[in-house]
Amino acid sequence: RGDHRPTLFGGFAFDRRQPRTRLWRDFPDAALTLPRFELHESDGQTRLIVNVLIDEHSQCDPLAEALAGEWAEILARPLPGAPATGDQFVRLSMAHLWKQDVFHAVNRIKRGGLEKVVLARSQNVAAASPLEQVMQRLMRKQPNAYLFAFARGSSCFMGASPECLLTVRGDQLHTMALAGTAPRGVNSADDARLGEQLLLSEKDNSEHAMVIDCIRHGLAEHCLALDIACRPQLHKLPHIQHLLTPVQATLAPNASLLGIA
Repeated sequence: RGDHRPTLFGGFAFDRRQPRTRLWRDFPDAALTLPRFELHESDGQTRLIVNVLIDEHSQCDPLAEALAGEWAEILARPLPGAPATGDQFVRLSMAHLWKQDVFHAVNRIKRGGLEKVVLARSQNVAAASPLEQVMQRLMRKQPNAYLFAFARGSSCFMGASPECLLTVRGDQLHTMALAGTAPRGVNSADDARLGEQLLLSEKDNSEHAMVIDCIRHGLAEHCLALDIACRPQLHKLPHIQHLLTPVQATLAPNASLLGIA
């Protein structure tokens, strides 16, 4: 009873047509998980939600007792200590391979095959800290980010993203265009100067406009109305600042969250 509905956690491959590397061996192209125990914090209140399948043969009292025992066992686990230091970074992408990727991307842009591309390099980290401590550190250093950690098999996919893909409440959808980046300043005056330069940057505004156009095109068939702010604002994080444009839409009756995503 109550207003809670089952919440599924998971994700999807960015491009399922690409071959999966060993890094993602424990993650399928798509996976959604209903956790047994879920802590939900909202408006200053925290609730423990227990998800369990029952049928006409379930004995509720023994089941409730067993679940209470499982939760007590979780609470009895020791808390992680102070984060350790000394993580060692080893770059995985060699310089010539990185330059090759840049060369191919530039050529595709010149041929009209791409308008915008974001290249990324990998690093291998010999971590001295347990994953719980890594998450604690992210929570402290990235308080305004969207933190996540999904464990499957012997792997854990975790991170802190500044971007919310989309949120739906009733027939209202909220998303954002987040593109265009500058560093934070060493003081408030320097920070304001860098932020103003970002707002006026032709290059960054051009990249930002591409993202807005992509969102507009992607939402068009799913929405009855679309409201996109006329100009971007600054979204400041601890070490960098982005251009951000809020987007709100009224969904069509047959629109689905997964279909839009």
